[in-house]
Amino acid sequence: MQDAKQKGDLIPPPDRQRISKEAKNRIEWLNSIFFVEQRWDDVSLAVMFRDEVVGRTIGDLIGKKSELHKTRLKIAKAVLES
Repeated sequence: MQDAKQKGDLIPPPDRQRISKEAKNRIEWLNSIFFVEQRWDDVSLAVMFRDEVVGRTIGDLIGKKSELHKTRLKIAKAVLES
């Protein structure tokens, strides 16, 4: 993503950013997000990219009907009530 910004390219909206099925592409994507390049091993990738998210779009994963959104609301509610 940073490369796209530097080149002046448009960054695709979340509904078109898809979690790649190839580990190599996921590593490139992670390195574009983090400022310091990391070494991503198979265990780290398996934890971050569970089977049910691979191939899906970011928009789908963070949408209002997603499990992630529901979990975020539960956390927010718990924090506010404590």
